[in-house]
Amino acid sequence: MNIEAGGLIINLNLLYLNEFKSAFKYQTNKEAMFFLNTIKSLPKLDNMVKLNHTKYYDIYRSDDYLVQLQYLNNKLAGYIIYKDRTVDIYLCEQGFDIEYLLSQYAFVYWLKNYKKCLFIHSSAISYNNNGILFCAKSGTGKSTQRRLWERNYKALCINDDKNILELREDGIYIVSNPWSGKHFVCNNISAKLKVIVFLSQALENKASNILKMQAFSLLLGQILLPSEETKDVWNDCIDEILNKELIKFSCTPDDSAAIYLHDYLVKRGAINEN
Repeated sequence: MNIEAGGLIINLNLLYLNEFKSAFKYQTNKEAMFFLNTIKSLPKLDNMVKLNHTKYYDIYRSDDYLVQLQYLNNKLAGYIIYKDRTVDIYLCEQGFDIEYLLSQYAFVYWLKNYKKCLFIHSSAISYNNNGILFCAKSGTGKSTQRRLWERNYKALCINDDKNILELREDGIYIVSNPWSGKHFVCNNISAKLKVIVFLSQALENKASNILKMQAFSLLLGQILLPSEETKDVWNDCIDEILNKELIKFSCTPDDSAAIYLHDYLVKRGAINEN
């Protein structure tokens, strides 16, 4: 199956494709230029040289390939073999959850190398074509605020967990993709970024605009840091992002939060009402 996501046409040849429910929203008849495969046997990987180590994965170079050893719960979950436009994944244990995780890394790899964009942990909505991004640590209430806007203002969810911020000639856009968290909440839409809302939980609603440096500090925990090859694009994206409306919002988990934030943004002229 071919999908179009983030401006990339990708052929998905995955073992658990039928369980990848959100991918079918992005199906296309366009010819693929990128190929993502789950392979059944691990090829011989010679001359492995370690390039990077983190808590979650190790990166090696093997001849002309990059090889990622991915860990889950301190166990080797699988291999990702990067061959430019073709990425093969090998599962050490069978299961959709592992395949979904490894395939997401492949998608981010192509975004980083072929698009002017950032991948950001966030929940995003389109309200009257205004792109609003909710940022916070997991469990803070990003999805809750997204649902409140859907219920009160008929906003559309772009992606509830992993959004692409793509730099285009006329600005930066929130672009959806099928890798959207464990509940697959996303729609195949995009919207120009207007507002970034940094959430925290509170007993009453209070919003305030913040300075770029404070917003930058809050962003760092939700985005991938650049490599030497991608730092120029990364800096261009960050510059554009920090020119948007930057809001710190302490909020409750009920309808009053959406109403308060909506009125705050309208009063500031940060979003269009029609």
